[in-house]
Amino acid sequence: MNISYNWLKKYIDFDLTPDEVAAALTSTGLETGSVEEVESIRGGLRGIVIGKVLTCVEHPNSDHLHITTVDLLRHWARRTLSVWLRRRRGQRL
Repeated sequence: MNISYNWLKKYIDFDLTPDEVAAALTSTGLETGSVEEVESIRGGLRGIVIGKVLTCVEHPNSDHLHITTVDLLRHWARRTLSVWLRRRRGQRL
């Protein structure tokens, strides 16, 4: 049977890491096979960057491309080429 660390923490107040909980359960006679991290999204949300569209103008040589300036919320802006038709100033992406 698998038991979620977060589920256990919801019902029992303790300050142990998952490995320490496994060791404590083993010392009381309960067998623990392993401790593994489960992510609902593989890789978690590491690497995701949130930005805000500062400007969005049509590309002069295309009828479906836009040139956008995106503030990546890290104190710098980047120009991008976009096919997203409904992108407009002030949106977050």
